Amino acid sequence: MKSQTSSHYLAMQPLTSQSFSAEAHVLGKGSSVLPSDSLLLDRFARWVAVAGGCGYSPLAPGTMGSIVGVAVFFCVGAGAYLFSGMTAPHAIAGAFPAAASGEGHTVVAAIYGVFAFGLFGLGCWAAGRAEIQFGRHDDGRIVIDEVVGQLIALFPLLSQLGSAGFSRLFPWVVTGFVLFRLFDVWKPGAIGWAERHFNGGLGVMADDVVAGVYAAICLFAGRVGIEESFRSNLLSVIGWDLGAMA
Repeated sequence: MKSQTSSHYLAMQPLTSQSFSAEAHVLGKGSSVLPSDSLLLDRFARWVAVAGGCGYSPLAPGTMGSIVGVAVFFCVGAGAYLFSGMTAPHAIAGAFPAAASGEGHTVVAAIYGVFAFGLFGLGCWAAGRAEIQFGRHDDGRIVIDEVVGQLIALFPLLSQLGSAGFSRLFPWVVTGFVLFRLFDVWKPGAIGWAERHFNGGLGVMADDVVAGVYAAICLFAGRVGIEESFRSNLLSVIGWDLGAMA
């Protein structure tokens, strides 16, 4: 679980030399303190770490971070499809050879993956600096890890984002959201191991990344199993010969 610092006011104050002194007192004598000539970077790191302020939510900041992750999934996924030309009008899509074949989905997945990996790296850096500012490892206000983990959890739905209707996709998005929150709180197996064996910003991010992978595997398996079962049952009801269709 996320840590909650007793010095909540530190994170709400402007970053000054006095605030660094206060943070040094919280961290102890052996801790490093960020130099005062990097205040702009400190502010940016804190903004990234709290996902634009969602981490300051008085109620379930981790859940708020996951909600941001869902919104980013839709925005980045839609942008990737538009960039590849797969959802553009036919005249525009013709300018993108990849859109006419399975390569289009590969382009979309590559764009999404690069974005998620870049956000993971940025999150490691920002979370590491934010820990010093907040005075505690994996402070509850740091939610960039939930954003990245949720992006990973929803990856199996990316291929349907450009074709499935919202009403069909929404239940699976909710399922992916719930699965990620469940694994992030429960922390079974490798998730708990990652939380215990990494330090700094990587330690903040690692367990949520693994939780996202767990959720993605379950989401993919569940979606394929349920939809294939529904399709088979429907065809059987209307009397179609499944063997002839194979």
